[in-house]
Amino acid sequence: MLRSASPEQGDGILVTRNRNYMLRVRSQDLDSEVFFEHVQRGHAAFGHGELQHAVAYFHRALSQWRGPALLDVPNGPAITMQRERLEETRFGVEEQRVEAELRLGLHHEILAELQVQAEAYPLRENVQAQYMVALYRCGRQVHAVNVYWRLRRTLSEQFGLDPSPRMQRLHQAILTSDPALDLPTLSPLRRVAG
Repeated sequence: MLRSASPEQGDGILVTRNRNYMLRVRSQDLDSEVFFEHVQRGHAAFGHGELQHAVAYFHRALSQWRGPALLDVPNGPAITMQRERLEETRFGVEEQRVEAELRLGLHHEILAELQVQAEAYPLRENVQAQYMVALYRCGRQVHAVNVYWRLRRTLSEQFGLDPSPRMQRLHQAILTSDPALDLPTLSPLRRVAG
C-alpha cells in the first residue's frame, strides 16, 4: 500500500532501522507543510501589495483543510495545544484572505461567507469588522450598523465590555459615510481604460 501511494519513492518510503520501522516522508507530502508554504507565500504577496496572488496562495493553503485539525488523532495535552494552534492559524489565514478580497473590491462575492462567519464567531471583532465593511460597500449601511450593535450587546451582556476603540471608530465611520471606507481609487490609467 505504501509503494502504491508514492510510487516515485519506491522501497525507500518505509525502511527498517535497528529493528524498528521508519516512515520517510517528504515535506511536500505533508498537508501541513504545503499549507504553511502557501501561507508564507501569501503573506509575502500581501506585503508587496500583490493582492490577487495573495488570495490565490491563501486559497491554495486553505484547500489543504478537509475538516478540523488532527481529527483522527486521540486527544492529549500536546495534541490539544497543536490542534488549537493549527485551527487559530487557519482562522488567521481566512481573515487575511478576506482582507485581501475586500481590498480587491470583492465585497459582493464574499458577503454571504462573511455573514456565516459573523454568526459563527460573534465575539471575533475582526470578523465583525470585515462583515461591516462588506455590508457598507454593498450599500447596506443600516445592516452594518446593526452588526455593530449586536456585537456591543453581546460583549456587554456576556462580559460587561464595550467594543474596542477600533470597532467604535469603524462604527462612527459608517455612520458618517467616511470616504476612507470606500475602495481605494484606481490609478488614472485604470480609470480611463476601465
